Amino acid sequence: MLIETLSIENYRSIKKLTIKIKNNFLQLIGENNSGKTNVFRAIELFFKSSVAGITQEDFFQKTIKNSIKISITFFNLTESENSFFQDFLCDNKLIIQKLYR
Repeated sequence: MLIETLSIENYRSIKKLTIKIKNNFLQLIGENNSGKTNVFRAIELFFKSSVAGITQEDFFQKTIKNSIKISITFFNLTESENSFFQDFLCDNKLIIQKLYR
């Protein structure tokens, strides 16, 4: 299973961002304080099993009324992954979205 697309909304300095990952490789280049670290923090948050530690500081402009949304589209699933997720696939892709309120 590989990541095709990463979408982040209302997380730290990121109002809304979608990144398409090509060739299973992600490289972020930008000026200091442009949000690169927050992209990786969002990925880490997505894969954590717990939401412990999320504070008002993690919400865009510290506005907790807007949920943090992180979604990842997976593709190139193995046969066993296809079988396990068959009821949730769309065009042989699995999209998982997590909301943090």
